[in-house]
Amino acid sequence: MALPNRIIAETSILNCAEMSKSIAPISDDFTGGTSAGESGWTSASSGTGVGGTSGSATIVDGNHPGVLVVSCGTDTNGRYCLHRATNQILVGGGPIVMETLVNIPNLSDVTDEYDLEIGFGDQTGSSAQTNGIFFSYDRNTSANWYATSVYSSSSTAADTSIVVGTGWTKFRIEINAAASSVEFFTAAGGSTPATRATVTTKIPTTNRITPYYRIIKSAGTTARTFGIDYWTLRQFFTTAR
Repeated sequence: MALPNRIIAETSILNCAEMSKSIAPISDDFTGGTSAGESGWTSASSGTGVGGTSGSATIVDGNHPGVLVVSCGTDTNGRYCLHRATNQILVGGGPIVMETLVNIPNLSDVTDEYDLEIGFGDQTGSSAQTNGIFFSYDRNTSANWYATSVYSSSSTAADTSIVVGTGWTKFRIEINAAASSVEFFTAAGGSTPATRATVTTKIPTTNRITPYYRIIKSAGTTARTFGIDYWTLRQFFTTAR
């Protein structure tokens, strides 16, 4: 005999409630048309023309719905940081997995120079991260993506050996349960991410951080952008809450 719809609904709610005791699942597909996304992002910026807007037909397609395009504007020192509420995550309470798919249309060059960071941090302005775990692209340091962990302004940076390219790139950060090790993964387009670097030092275990994307310009007056297709985060609690 089929169960009444009310019982099915109540059972589903109870299952979700039980799951939430052990897992914190958060995601965003940015179909809302604003930088707030569906899950409540905020931003910090400086400069002319900076912001986050819905992607055009050239970047939104059947495989990439809801792309948010972030721009650092046309000022020489323009910057834009898309971030969650600050100081919301303290690592070490169970494994954390963050994944995002990003499109880069133009690389940084001597004419239009910019730096790009993707991951977790505690600084949303122009200052270097004091505490964080993130991918970084700085053409003056390397043409490759770097995997960086910062604790109280002391950092460890590992070369992923993956050259920054245009188009879609998938990024994943996996922090183990005790926050004693962080693995950094990348993949081109829709491929499965592969491990590119592992960091075991300078992990911010006592200072809170938050997910963020940040682009900072340092030369040129042509706007530089990147697109975000999706972002997901899962924390699997060591001790159920």
